[in-house]
Amino acid sequence: MVDYSEDPRPRRRRDFVERRAARAAARNEEDWHVYARNLCYRLLAAQERSRRQLRDAMERNLVPDEIAQATLQAFVDAGLVDDERFAYMYVRSKFEGKVTTRRVLAQELRAKGVEGELAQRALEQITVEDELEAAIAFARKKAASMAGLEEEKKRRRLYGALGRRGFSPEHIRQAMEAALG
Repeated sequence: MVDYSEDPRPRRRRDFVERRAARAAARNEEDWHVYARNLCYRLLAAQERSRRQLRDAMERNLVPDEIAQATLQAFVDAGLVDDERFAYMYVRSKFEGKVTTRRVLAQELRAKGVEGELAQRALEQITVEDELEAAIAFARKKAASMAGLEEEKKRRRLYGALGRRGFSPEHIRQAMEAALG
């Protein structure tokens, strides 16, 4: 049986980076294509991704730029990567799963490489009424969890919680009226 505790030196990030660089130097062009393709398949198997997310992942893994571009184009041509589909799915799942607003979702989409017209079309799924309903539902749930607190403390905490979720002052006011009366 192997005793790993005998290793005289602890693993360091530098060692990991050096090993990864050595493996990268040993790859030929065909190996890079296979590696980039497998990396994209592995990432897409977990969840839908944008082109920028895949490009960034390949860059972090030292995939040469021309191979990364060719791999991305092949995935786009095959229909496996579609920024519009990603944006629609991302907005729908984030809004249903976690109470948030269009403004916050637009920032998150921008960070993932989806901007402009594409992001706007995806965000059109959420109406102002949907945001207000979500704010009211969240406020009621949050207010119920603060049953034993003073009225002023409840209002302060509820206002802060709604504000951190990205709701507008008008939606916050309406949600607090509905939740606290």
